[in-house]
Amino acid sequence: MRDILHYSANEYWIASESGIHSINLENGTIKALQQKDSDPYSLSDNAAYTLFRDREGGIWCGTYFGGVNYYHDRHSYFRKYFRDDSQYSLSGKAVREICADNSGNLWIGTEDAGLNKLDPRTGKVSRYAFPAVVSSTNIHALLADGNELWVGTFQQGLDVLDLRTGKRLRHYNADPQRNGLPSNFIISACKTKKGEVLLGTSQGVYRYHRASQRFEPAPGFPEHIYVFSLYEDRAGCVWAGTIGNGLYYHQPGTGVKGNMRYDPNNSNGISSNSICGIFEDSRRQLWISTEGADFADWTAADDN
Repeated sequence: MRDILHYSANEYWIASESGIHSINLENGTIKALQQKDSDPYSLSDNAAYTLFRDREGGIWCGTYFGGVNYYHDRHSYFRKYFRDDSQYSLSGKAVREICADNSGNLWIGTEDAGLNKLDPRTGKVSRYAFPAVVSSTNIHALLADGNELWVGTFQQGLDVLDLRTGKRLRHYNADPQRNGLPSNFIISACKTKKGEVLLGTSQGVYRYHRASQRFEPAPGFPEHIYVFSLYEDRAGCVWAGTIGNGLYYHQPGTGVKGNMRYDPNNSNGISSNSICGIFEDSRRQLWISTEGADFADWTAADDN
């Protein structure tokens, strides 16, 4: 399971390697949204990696081989954005991350061909050049922060772009002595309610100190963990999903912290130590998607 999205009152969409699974909690039904060769309006590819809801209620799905799919219940079909030979198409097929800026533009990071900006009103796609603007064609983390876009890459560090001009403002390579950043693999990013920028790296969770423009280990998390996903719940607790080390959490207000790991003897625990996605629903239940196992959920308030 790759990502989770609250679709409607009792319905949740789960992105997976076998398409999107729609789960209705009220009646217990599960519906699969999958690619079908005979249906041009179906999902373009079953390897669904990321889900994002825009401010008009449309759902955007990034896939690993089929670009971006757009769905709105007014139409009941998927509109597709592919890589092709036209000037304004997506640059790549393997879509890893989608985020929106304050102007409603969607920023699309791919693992095979860098960064794109999609204007949903016009359908126009702008590509951002490597290496002039972004330091890698393999993008893993995106975060819009005011007029800046933070772009985490695979083994090429972190770029910070100006959202208004599309130009690179800053670049950070791993340099513990100079900037405090221990790793060039920036896998995930999160902005807290207090405005702090957190980065999930292959060597732990790091917090950005704006005044000094340095990074420091985020309190409550060990520095050795490979952090695949970051999430702040409504109570301000920060959750870090790792590959191989389960789920960590830290509540800055109280200092409470902990680590949840798979236990075959605990049917109420997490189902895998590799955590891909974290999401909190309206009932304060956390949904955890995992690699190589089913997803799990529990009430966040019980563990904070």
